[in-house]
This record gives sequence, structure tokens and C-alpha cells, in this order.
Amino acid sequence: MSVDKEILKSALDIAVTQTMENMAFEEVEETNFEAQETIKKKEIFWVIIEFIHPKNGSMVLFLSKEAAQLLTESLYDPKDITPAIIQDAMAEILNTIAGCFLQNFLDPEEKFQLGLPVTGKGKLPKMKDLAGQYAYYIGENAVLNIMLAGPDFI
Repeated sequence: MSVDKEILKSALDIAVTQTMENMAFEEVEETNFEAQETIKKKEIFWVIIEFIHPKNGSMVLFLSKEAAQLLTESLYDPKDITPAIIQDAMAEILNTIAGCFLQNFLDPEEKFQLGLPVTGKGKLPKMKDLAGQYAYYIGENAVLNIMLAGPDFI
């Protein structure tokens, strides 16, 4: 059974917008920005989270070091930011986006379970059954990229 891609995209758009507006007080705008432009950067930050139940899959958030720094500065005092703080902030953001996404995508009374976010820098983790790749402008200069994968989202 295939997934309605419009419903999936709408659930993700709502999740990203709500998360960024509530956590970072940043406006969100969808873009056709190619993820390859971010991947070409010398240093990228990424975080992956697994969907455990009732859907099987994963979500990856990735952005350039510069975009990660800008986004983290909206959450923390800039003088306190370290690479570890940036990774923690990205994990917290993705955990919130993933939970909000599932709340919007699943039936309202359906319970779900997420794994713990795993962070990294550099080469992106491999994703099986890629269902979609999405990009959003956050604030004025940051591009946030999300990949969604898994057999339950194809």
C-alpha cells in the first residue's frame, strides 16, 4: 500500500514550521534548494532518528556548519556554543520535528515510538528506501534539509 505523498508532505511541512517557530522563533519557507548544495559544503552537521512503532523508517536532518551555527544561536547564547552544543541542538530539533510529524501523519489516537537521535558530522548516513528529500529556508540564510526513508513512507 503506497502512502499519499501530499499527506506525508503536509505533515512534514507543519512539523517543521511549528518546531522552528516554537523553538527557534524562526520563519520557515519551503524551497527547491538542492540538498547536493549542502552536501558539497566542507562541513555538514546531521542527525538521524529512527521510527520504531507503528511506522518503520527514519528521518535525517542535515545542514551546513554555518546554518547549524545560525540555528543554534537562536536557541543558545552565542558565546556558549560549541560543536557539542550544536549537535545537541540539532538532535533536540529533529526529535521535536519527528514527533510532530508522526502526530500529524498518524491517526490522532495512535501511539508512536521514536529511537534516540544520533548525531554526526561529514558524510551522511546511508538511508534505505528513500521516500523523499525536502528543504526549507529557516530565517534568512539557513537551509534545513530533511530526508525521510523507510518502507512505510514509500
